[in-house]
Amino acid sequence: MFNYDNKVFEFINRVVDTMFATLLWVLFSLPVITLGASTTAFFETVHKVLRKNKGYIWRTFWTTFISNFKRSTIVWLIQLALSLFFFTDMKIMKDAFMQGEKGGWLYYFFMIMLIVMYAWFIFNCAYIARIEDGVKKTLKNTALMMIMNLQWAGLMFVTAFAAFAVIAFVPVSALFVPTGVMFIYDLIILK
Repeated sequence: MFNYDNKVFEFINRVVDTMFATLLWVLFSLPVITLGASTTAFFETVHKVLRKNKGYIWRTFWTTFISNFKRSTIVWLIQLALSLFFFTDMKIMKDAFMQGEKGGWLYYFFMIMLIVMYAWFIFNCAYIARIEDGVKKTLKNTALMMIMNLQWAGLMFVTAFAAFAVIAFVPVSALFVPTGVMFIYDLIILK
């Protein structure tokens, strides 16, 4: 009954690891400037520790965070600037759309661009966690991968939307859902 290899202890260990990975990601993302590095570390931690059962949560997260900090942060800041540009344009076009102006349809274009930016961000984090490339090559390669796999990028967005809905209705699920989403993303991106 008290054997550490039994199914109950394995399940409890999985739950604790899932919560710990999510908490590390949230904690290291709090200064928004580090969101790229923390998401890259989160992605790699879920892949190596929770999916492949290799290593430890803290060590994998910290090592990936530190080793990819510069590149992840630069990529994230570029994507953040582009996202803010599209978000601002979307807000402006929403007002134009509501007033029935000609260019108001661009509201939908900028909304779609924000969705694309989200998917591109996830592709970048997965790529950076596994491949050593420069910033320019990373951005180019992940953009091409995303364009060639739009159906999977769309599924990633739907998964994120569903996760936000679950967290909104069951706030305590915020301890588990981000890790579950990253687990799904890992399955999608590895394809």
